Amino acid sequence: WHLPVTMSWTELSGSLVKPEKGGFDPYEAEAAAGRAIHRPSWSNKLAIYHRGVGWAEKRGYFVVPKIEEMAWRRLRDASEAASAAADRLMLRLRRLLTGARDTGLGPILRWRLRQGAAMRRA
Repeated sequence: WHLPVTMSWTELSGSLVKPEKGGFDPYEAEAAAGRAIHRPSWSNKLAIYHRGVGWAEKRGYFVVPKIEEMAWRRLRDASEAASAAADRLMLRLRRLLTGARDTGLGPILRWRLRQGAAMRRA
């Protein structure tokens, strides 16, 4: 949901930012640490957002957001499956190279992997 927001800059309070009123000024803390700061024009104000002032209502079928959610879920599931497959493959290769257990890849592949590792070392 995208609700319209308008800022009334003249109504913002600076009391939470001013140190003399017990506020915290992050720009002043940066300056005290010796860092160069560039204060924006609104740095003496603090914006506080809250909800619940009025009603916001949307109606419709929301087809695009639904399609987008389904696509993201499929992409997440495919990513998790690919990650799990890569983890299994790396485990089999590690076992193959260390000789801990025969993984079913066969002695020729084991020999080729060891030859590739030896060539990388040279």
